Amino acid sequence: MFGRKNSWGTFSFGILAGLGLGMLFAPDTGNATRKEAKKKVDALKQEWEKRKPELEAWAKDVQAKIKDKAPEVKEKVQAAAVTIRERAQQEIGRAREAYTDKQEKKVQ
Repeated sequence: MFGRKNSWGTFSFGILAGLGLGMLFAPDTGNATRKEAKKKVDALKQEWEKRKPELEAWAKDVQAKIKDKAPEVKEKVQAAAVTIRERAQQEIGRAREAYTDKQEKKVQ
């Protein structure tokens, strides 16, 4: 549905940045600048309303994909946690052995 990630955010940022820079460097009076700003904001609102169904459909699609992947991701994370826990226990055991060996060498 969307070719590029964050295209709506980039579009909105561009509109707002252009609007802000236009206000800073505008040769018009404040009243004329405000009218132009209102036109641009209204155009942005219209664009939003026009694309809203597309954005909602895209969001629902993403949500469905996340729900489908969630069990798989959960399983992988749990497996990784078990592996990490086992490795940590092994390293703790090795550290204890090394410490015990060192203590025994001190006593001798």
